[in-house]
Amino acid sequence: MEELIATLQSNPNDQELQWQLMQRNKGLVYHVVIRYQSLLERCPAIDLEDLLQVGCLALVPAALSYDDTRGKTWASWAAWYIHREARKALGFRHTLDDGKQKSAPPWPTRPC
Repeated sequence: MEELIATLQSNPNDQELQWQLMQRNKGLVYHVVIRYQSLLERCPAIDLEDLLQVGCLALVPAALSYDDTRGKTWASWAAWYIHREARKALGFRHTLDDGKQKSAPPWPTRPC
């Protein structure tokens, strides 16, 4: 996996490498996204397949910013990006205007 990430970091516009990254990490994306299934019932505008696609697309910026010298595994690094994009797709707000973290309610903050 590290070879694929390093190659993608040196050539970020290679769609074949991006596709390989998404294919190799489908299980990770599914594992993270399935946690939002109960919220999907409240948000009819988005379904599980859409959220899986959002999670797969989140892998590319995760790979481009991944640095194994920081002491994080690839899975934990990518999971953070997948969670962030899934929550955005469901309508959660992540930060206040001053940049401080805001805890999100258990329902979308805007209509779906």
